[in-house]
Amino acid sequence: MNVTMRSANDVLTFKFNEETQFSELLGELNGLLEQPLFNQDGYYPRAFFDIGKRILNEDEIVSLMKLLKQHKKIIFDGVTCTKEKENMQLIKRVIRNGETIRVDVPTLFLDDINPGAFIHCYSDVYFMGRVSGCIIGMNSSVKICGREFERCKISINQKTLQDVTISAMVTVYYEDNDIVLLKEEK
Repeated sequence: MNVTMRSANDVLTFKFNEETQFSELLGELNGLLEQPLFNQDGYYPRAFFDIGKRILNEDEIVSLMKLLKQHKKIIFDGVTCTKEKENMQLIKRVIRNGETIRVDVPTLFLDDINPGAFIHCYSDVYFMGRVSGCIIGMNSSVKICGREFERCKISINQKTLQDVTISAMVTVYYEDNDIVLLKEEK
């Protein structure tokens, strides 16, 4: 199968094989969208497309959008983009209850993440302040680093750690079908 589908936190991720012709991928996606899962009345899941390092030309983007519009079964939530250079993003404010932040490039949060805030991570994140919200790794390669977690919820690849409370430098990542929490000794 050249198109695989995963669900994490109410978002479907369609991963495309980078070595397969794009027209073949669209054919497989078309077949997936015909499945009974997508034929339920009132069910319109959000969908993100992980195309890897593939660079889509304008015709391929138009073809993908036409296919999605033709089926009218999902809500388009984005597609990965290859960037020439990833820079570190810096966020210098408190993330409040009810706020949702999407992280597409490596990001450093200098202030606190309050309870009820959601951080959706498609890239690595680093926290200098207290983290009490919900951190969601949207793919299995995301690393979450911080030094003060207080009753935080961390999810990566449909695995979840509840009420994480640690006051030490920690790196959280996904490995061997589980979440690994690596505490720095010094």
